Amino acid sequence: AMACGAPVIASRIPALTETTGAAARLFDPQNVPELARNIIELLDDKNGESLRRQLSTAGQRRAAEFSWENTARQTMQVYAEGVSRFGKKT
Repeated sequence: AMACGAPVIASRIPALTETTGAAARLFDPQNVPELARNIIELLDDKNGESLRRQLSTAGQRRAAEFSWENTARQTMQVYAEGVSRFGKKT
């Protein structure tokens, strides 16, 4: 959803908090009224448009951080660190 520019409302659980960063409105998954408030705020004509734009822009930026290229680069970095730290000992 973030990659497509949709504003995101997500449960405040570790995996989603880490993934969305500051690019989503987070709510306690056990708190239905809090979820409803977040939805209403996004749908509100007065303030919702600005919030929707902000979340859309932030979400697209955040989603771009999860490209295959970045994943490969970070994986190579971990391998390089492992080799330099635990490489062959003669």
